[in-house]
Amino acid sequence: MSTPDRESNPPGRDPGIDLLRGIAILAVVIFHLWGFTVGRFVFPPRHSDLLSEIGEHLQDFALLPAVTAGFELAFRSGRDGVSMFLVLSGTALTIGALNSGIDNYATYYTRRLSRLLRPYWAGIAVVVVSLFLLAIPKTILDGGSFTHNWTHIGRASYFDLELLLAGIALIPRAFRLEWVFAPPNPLWFVVLILQFYLVFPWLFRAARQYGVASLLVGSLALSLASTAGLLLYYDGQLGIHGWITTIWLPFRLFDFVIGMAVGFVLVHKRERARQLTTGMLPTVALTAAGVVLYLLGAVIDDDDGYYRVLAFPLIAAGLAALALPFLVKAPGRLEASALGRTLIWIGPMSLAVLIMNEPFRFVDHYLWYKDLSWTPAWWFYAVVIYVPGTLITAALFSRALGLTPADHPTQLFREFRERRRKPPVTSASAYAQSHPRRD
Repeated sequence: MSTPDRESNPPGRDPGIDLLRGIAILAVVIFHLWGFTVGRFVFPPRHSDLLSEIGEHLQDFALLPAVTAGFELAFRSGRDGVSMFLVLSGTALTIGALNSGIDNYATYYTRRLSRLLRPYWAGIAVVVVSLFLLAIPKTILDGGSFTHNWTHIGRASYFDLELLLAGIALIPRAFRLEWVFAPPNPLWFVVLILQFYLVFPWLFRAARQYGVASLLVGSLALSLASTAGLLLYYDGQLGIHGWITTIWLPFRLFDFVIGMAVGFVLVHKRERARQLTTGMLPTVALTAAGVVLYLLGAVIDDDDGYYRVLAFPLIAAGLAALALPFLVKAPGRLEASALGRTLIWIGPMSLAVLIMNEPFRFVDHYLWYKDLSWTPAWWFYAVVIYVPGTLITAALFSRALGLTPADHPTQLFREFRERRRKPPVTSASAYAQSHPRRD
């Protein structure tokens, strides 16, 4: 893509990316709470079942149950926060590369891998230590072996030595189903992100040389062909082998490359894209298209069959369509509001949020084991402690590892006060200058 149309956006944080990361990680955190409480160590209701339930309630004019099922559908969709992070990772890396270049591969790999692996290994320590501390009251209250209480809840195992070693080594998680969910089990996607970090310089070079459209079409074709080949090998029924398409490149290549395409748009064609997405009709049309594409992909992903080749590409395309209006808009009232500032504050520490949510999930699991789910005590824990506690400890964790600036926990409140004394930031360029990148 030629450079004359490039906008003058200095290297820095993009408010739209941070806001969407904040939404995505909160969706994942809530999904983990809701999904476990409903599913009880089993998968929660599928998208197709929840959509059918909504349709049945609407046919009976039962609006309240339909709304309730709609919220459950939204909670269920938190599962696909990983797809949103893949899209946003492609976008953020591309913006950084277009603004600063990738002249030194050693520096690029050192910086990216350090920011990914340091919190990952620290997260393993958080899991092991938090389970150790939780085992103390479990042993006192329930009796039994301390070692069993440390590594299990009831009969369900959190980890053993083999899983712990697989988690520490990281790469083995991509080779056996039982290793995928090594501790910390929500960080299974790190091995997927790692693959994209490794190949990004070559994908970026291909986009510059052959054009973004060619790379987009090629990545879609490769993703479809790879998934189709695996389905043919297993006679259309992936079953327990479905994790392969989830964790390995090139099955998710289109998810990342469509994010790269958005990154090129934001640097080269932001104003043009903003014109096309401004106004009620374009926004509603783009949102509706994104919702339809996403739900179609999510429903397909619930079942086996050869049409499953379309699941991840449809999910990624739908999420990209939903994200585009947030990414191209100039920062304004949404970003200056208390909600917007909160989400923007959360966005840069998403990985820390996912890690520090684990101890709170373990407590929730124990409450379930003691048959306290849905009781007043559980509701108090879910509303007052689960999310706030996760965010507070994530801010401390993120700061301790140098992933966010020293004043990041107070930035939300300071900027919210300042916005009352001066107009909100009205350009992505100004926001980037006041929020330097840490990655």
